[in-house]
Amino acid sequence: MEECSSGGLGLAHIDMNDEYHIRLRDTIARENDELRHSIPNITKPNVLRITEGIMLMGTESVQKILQRVRAFSKFTEDDDPYGHRNFGFFKHRKKKIFWTIDDYGGEDGRNLVLTVMLADEW
Repeated sequence: MEECSSGGLGLAHIDMNDEYHIRLRDTIARENDELRHSIPNITKPNVLRITEGIMLMGTESVQKILQRVRAFSKFTEDDDPYGHRNFGFFKHRKKKIFWTIDDYGGEDGRNLVLTVMLADEW
């Protein structure tokens, strides 16, 4: 790999549209969709994390918010540039809600954490 002027390794030559990267992107997107669609029955090693701000909105709101995260499908290139379907946002009762899926790895491969939060808790 070539070194960039910033001191890092140059990745500009990697083709993210080659067959390997397309399969990887599609696998990650499928696994992220499966995780969201399994709400509220997410099982270890994966985790559903709901922040305090969301919990303070009350049980009914939490249920509606989780239903919207589960059904979310309005991905755009602006908020999902890599096609991983790991972030989304919407409004609920005039509050902006964010959800994100992060992979913390682990010995068994992917270890996903789905976090649902108020935008100001980011």
